[in-house]
Amino acid sequence: MKFLLIAASMLTLLLHAGPARAEQATALIVTVDGQEILAGWVLAGDTEVLYRPEGADTGPRMKLAVARVKEIRYPSGHVQRFHQTPAAANPRRARPFGVQLHLLGPGIFGGAALNVFATPALRLTAGGNPIAAHAGAHWHFNDAPDRRWTMYVGVQGVAMKDFAFFDDAGDGTWSALVYAPVGLHYLGASGFTFSIEAAAYAGERLKYPVIPWLQLAVGWHF
Repeated sequence: MKFLLIAASMLTLLLHAGPARAEQATALIVTVDGQEILAGWVLAGDTEVLYRPEGADTGPRMKLAVARVKEIRYPSGHVQRFHQTPAAANPRRARPFGVQLHLLGPGIFGGAALNVFATPALRLTAGGNPIAAHAGAHWHFNDAPDRRWTMYVGVQGVAMKDFAFFDDAGDGTWSALVYAPVGLHYLGASGFTFSIEAAAYAGERLKYPVIPWLQLAVGWHF
């Protein structure tokens, strides 16, 4: 009986240890941008690839979004490929069209706008409110495939009805202005988008040569 208990204990240990040992073999992770990572332990999930660098038997696990991984090459010769299309790998390709509501911004008090990513780095926009219309472009930096947050700069032309805040006369005629923002933009997997920016207005009929301004915007991309 004692022999059977010992045998059963050893069998249990082997069954529990088997999968863990299989994960310890060195694998090569290749990212979509060509980076190669040697991993001593790797586990690929639906949305993330967990790994430990080669030689790091302990410590925290590193992770990569599946969207960044091209393939994993295992010592056995098996290659696990992640067939990333440009749209799947980049949220600005997957959801290029968007609508947003903004507080302040080029319309002074707020308004609505339509956006489209012509490329993952170039966003075109047009919008307005009852006293202003605006259109322009924004250039997004740090455009890694899985990056949700990007910094951007832009420029927009604005046609605005004059009022005393901008123009001492405030005579109700329309003026042309330039609105130049610098901001931070977020585009989530669900399509939710958020941005915050600081900007400068410039125009001949302004009280001052340049007026600083802000914008907060929320919206949806699809």
